[in-house]
Amino acid sequence: MKKPKKAGKSSTKTRQKPNINPSLLWEYDLDTFNYDKSYKIVIERVLERGHLNEWREILKYYGEEKS
Repeated sequence: MKKPKKAGKSSTKTRQKPNINPSLLWEYDLDTFNYDKSYKIVIERVLERGHLNEWREILKYYGEEKS
């Protein structure tokens, strides 16, 4: 019997990057940046410098557990 997937989690397949302004993470190479491993950095930057639509985007991407 299969276990149900947890909400807000994706499978091991690559998922689409969150739609946030790249200037928020200006010092990183976004072609190789791992948004899942670096979630604390992303969330912190969006909360400090992002707009409301970017706040919504990180909630959608990470879910309420990490945000």
